[in-house]
Amino acid sequence: MVAWIKVDTQTILTIGSHLITRDYQISLSQSDGRVWHLRISHVDRTDSGWYMCQINTDPMISRQGYLEVVEPPDIVLKESSDDMSLHEGEDATLRCVARGYPKPLIKWFKEDGSGQPLVSSPGMTVNDTDIIFTPVRRHHMAVYLCIASNGVPPSVSKRIVLQVQFAPLVNVTQQLMAAAKGTSVTLRCATEAHPTSVVYWWSANAGVLSSGVRYKVKNISHGYKLEMRLQILKVDGSDFTTYKCVAKNPHGESDGTIRLTERAPTDAERRLLAAGPDAEEARRRQLLAQQEAAAARAAHKLREQRRRQEERRRQRARQRHQSGPSAPDSTGRHGQRPGNGHRQRELYTKIHLHGISPAKILDAIPM
Repeated sequence: MVAWIKVDTQTILTIGSHLITRDYQISLSQSDGRVWHLRISHVDRTDSGWYMCQINTDPMISRQGYLEVVEPPDIVLKESSDDMSLHEGEDATLRCVARGYPKPLIKWFKEDGSGQPLVSSPGMTVNDTDIIFTPVRRHHMAVYLCIASNGVPPSVSKRIVLQVQFAPLVNVTQQLMAAAKGTSVTLRCATEAHPTSVVYWWSANAGVLSSGVRYKVKNISHGYKLEMRLQILKVDGSDFTTYKCVAKNPHGESDGTIRLTERAPTDAERRLLAAGPDAEEARRRQLLAQQEAAAARAAHKLREQRRRQEERRRQRARQRHQSGPSAPDSTGRHGQRPGNGHRQRELYTKIHLHGISPAKILDAIPM
């Protein structure tokens, strides 16, 4: 008689063909009357342990085996961080908790395309489950990804968005600029803010400025950074004044000042101004015409090359047609003329093997 026993708990599972345990996961089968199978369906971690098959003979015979149940990793959402929005200067902790067996290993990444796991740096500590910011700064604002793996597929991940709110900051690298009358000039300011700030240009002579005939306003965004550009077209005397670039968001306001003064035109600017207002447009059209002419010449050259190639092909076809079939050679084969015909085939083969076009060889051989 055969019995199955779970050694860890000293629980008798089966005796002979009878189930002793009330565990519905356990079933028993046999084949050939000699092989007994203990089946455990829907295993979980509690099923891990030593199992013994015991044959009640004299003497008793038994064998033991260990069952290890592994579990793929799983993120514990209730214990892990959701998306966060904090004020700059606060302490912050991003947490990612995973369960599974073996114990999952967690790695943190930033969605910046680098593909490199995060490591601790000044102001940011990375450990098994957390990223700790002491304190959080604007450059910490990003999308973070925690990936849990334990060698049992599949790995799992959680995406956490960290937003850092702060008042606008405006930086002007060139506070004094000069331009000649009749020319164009571009003023620039760099701003940082989150949430995104409302920005505008202001002039002491004209007030708030917007794009139009005299001005072109352009903003270029790079995350929480923004570059403000003001282009003044055909500068005149009223443009030599003070300008402000202003940025506002719910956390505050900031501005930068640029002073535009007059200077003498350069020689190139004098020539441009003397040529009149349409000179720049005329040069643009001239350059475009030159480019179109060059493209037309290239297309014509290509068509001529193809035409000559086609003409040579037709000429060779006519020559082959006029020559007709030749007498059989010493091997009894037709199609080769004596003398030059053998030389033609020989040269064709040799030079073709050296990578030279057969068409060029046929043109060079006297018929």
